[in-house]
Amino acid sequence: MSRTFTILLSIYWTACFAFTAWAAALADDALSAALAPVPETGEAWGLVAGIALVLAHSLVSVLFLWTLVVCVLERDGEASETEQVARLACTAALAVLLTTALYGAAVRGGGGPGSTESIPLLAILATYLAIRFEKHDVGSIRLADAVRPQKIARLNALNAVHGTLLERLATPRDLVRMPPANDDRIS
Repeated sequence: MSRTFTILLSIYWTACFAFTAWAAALADDALSAALAPVPETGEAWGLVAGIALVLAHSLVSVLFLWTLVVCVLERDGEASETEQVARLACTAALAVLLTTALYGAAVRGGGGPGSTESIPLLAILATYLAIRFEKHDVGSIRLADAVRPQKIARLNALNAVHGTLLERLATPRDLVRMPPANDDRIS
């Protein structure tokens, strides 16, 4: 089973969100400010927003790392866990990106999020669709392997037996005693 897209996309998004969390920690000085004494009320909200941004991006990075680990360790026939973890990671990534875009729009004082904030959202959606397509593509290959002439013949025989049994059960029988088939008295 080819899981190339899932593995590569998980590595990419893990690194992307980890670097974004690291950059946010360095840019906002959130890590050193978290260890400092409690600032004034106005500065406290900025500190909380910076730390929340770092933690959110770190969480999404860990979720994509989890997707990578599950994909690598999962057996070939089972891809449901990978899809569940990928769905969770993509949902968290969408929530973080939407929150970041709306927070950025509120801080800048402009309108809604622009096209630069929409591109990562579309990339996350494309990632999820690629992971789903990869799983369903493998499922169709497995279905093609299942359709072999021997299996088709066996299924046809089972259907014939089942139909015969249903016909016997559904056909009403006379309760009158029937003579044996080899009886010569029947004319």
